Order: sequence, then structure tokens, then C-alpha cells
Amino acid sequence: MSGSLHQLDSNQARPRRRITRYKADSEMTFSNRKFKHIGLILLAFLGLGFVARPGYQQLKEWRAVRLVRQANVLLLAGELSEAIKTIRIALKLAPQQPEVLRCLAQVGSAAKVPQAVSYWKMLAQASSLTLEDHHQFVNAALESGQFQIAEEQLLALKKLDPGNRETRVQTRRSLELQNRFDEAILLARESLALAPAEPGSHFSLATLLSRSVEPTNQAAGRAILWQFSTSTNAYQMAAIDFLMDRGGLTLSECATLAEALGKRTQASAADGLRLAELHLQLAPTNLLRIAEILTEPVRQQSSLFDTLLVADWLQ
Repeated sequence: MSGSLHQLDSNQARPRRRITRYKADSEMTFSNRKFKHIGLILLAFLGLGFVARPGYQQLKEWRAVRLVRQANVLLLAGELSEAIKTIRIALKLAPQQPEVLRCLAQVGSAAKVPQAVSYWKMLAQASSLTLEDHHQFVNAALESGQFQIAEEQLLALKKLDPGNRETRVQTRRSLELQNRFDEAILLARESLALAPAEPGSHFSLATLLSRSVEPTNQAAGRAILWQFSTSTNAYQMAAIDFLMDRGGLTLSECATLAEALGKRTQASAADGLRLAELHLQLAPTNLLRIAEILTEPVRQQSSLFDTLLVADWLQ
């Protein structure tokens, strides 16, 4: 009996061990599945991270391009300080984006900051320059007196578009700023031959001839400038300013210029200042007339700028 009980107990114990082993196997299987699920989730997150990185970069570039558009609008509106702030933010978002670098260079050129030429160099390294980019690059270089860089860009422009008028104008300006007047005069004559009906070509040649060391050139330049100053045209005030700034006017010449200024129908405060200067030469004791000349444009236009201009002149 006892043997039978022992055998029964033994037979009853075996299923319990199988159940225990099955439960352990089930727990291990569940644990393995859980780890697999966690692994899959981690892989999914990592995969999303790799996918999202390019998307995030594109979002930054998109935001930068929008800021560039805002900066361009501000620049056209004359709000230079706001344009500078806006393009700085865009630069942090996309420092290699050509549109950002182009706007940065344009804003820097407008603000006449010393780094403007460096900004144009950055754009040249990041992207191919357009014809307009080259022209603006030249202007920035000339503005800062970096003539070697200006010459390099002018050479590139001549290869891109040999007959470009703006390139000829910039080349002449570069020569003039370097006091290379003989070369500048030669180029101005060539430009005049190409566009004999263009008043600007005549005016540019006249100013260069007037600054020449040759007396014959000076006389020829002044003769052309006097024609501009005594007739109604787009270059009249520029010619008057040039003649007055050069000095050496006789009383008769002062009277001629004063008469020409008096005939201008849309006189500005700047015109009034020039006329007052001439009257100081012609009749320095007639202060009442000089005061009338100064205040007339201000009364007509009521511009704060004109008022400040006159006030500064009177100090």
C-alpha cells in the first residue's frame, strides 16, 4: 500500500514539474517578446530621428528664406536697422544658404559696413555670382577703397558681358577714385562715342576733364558744365554743385548761377542753400534777402529734413 501511495504521489508530482517548467518557459517567452518590442520601439525612434533631421534642416532653411524676404522689404523701405536684425537671424538658421548670404551682402553694402566686401566673398564661395552680384560687389569694394578686389570683379564682368554699360561706368569710377584721370578720360570718350545722345556721358566726361591737370582739358570740361548748369535738365544741379565746389567763381559767374537757380520751378532746401551761398558772394550785407531765400523752400514743402538742413547751415 505504501508502495502504491508512493508511486501515486510520484505520478502526481510529475505533472506539477511539467506545469512549472511550462510556466517558466512562458515567462521567458513573454520576457523575450517584451525585449523585442522595446528594441523595435527604440529602432523606430532612432529611425524617426534620422528622418526628422533633414526635415528639421529644411524647416530652418524655409524659415531663413522667409526672413530674407522680410529683410529685402525692410531694405527697400529704408528701415536699415530692422533689415540688419532680420538678416542676422536668418544667417543663424542657414549660414550657407546663398539667398541668405546674398541678402546679408546687400544689407551690408547699404549700411556701408567694412565687412560688406567679406560678405560678398562668402557668397562667391557658396554660389556662382550673377551679373548683378558682380556689380554690387564692385560697388562695395570701391566704397571701401579696395581697388584690387574691384579690378578682379570688373575683369570677371568684362568676360561675362563685354559690352555692359554699367561695367564701363564702374571701371571709369574706379580709375577716377584712384586719380588715374588720363585713363578715365579715355574711357569716358569711348563711352561718349558709343552713346553720343546720352547726357550722362557728356556730364561724366566734363567732370573728368575739369579735374585734369591739363589746362586745355579743364577749360573744355568747364565749358560743358556751364551748358548743363544754365539749362533745365537732369544734371543741372549736379553741374552747379560741381562748379561751386571747385571754387574760383567770379562775381559774374556767381550771378549767372544765381539766375539759373532762381528759375528752377521745384526748388528744394538744398537749392536754397546754394542760392544763399551765391548771394553771400554777390551781396553779403543783404541779410534779409538771404533769409528769404533760405526759408522759402521750407515754407513751401514743410519737410523736417529741409528744416534741419537749413538749421544746420545757419549754425
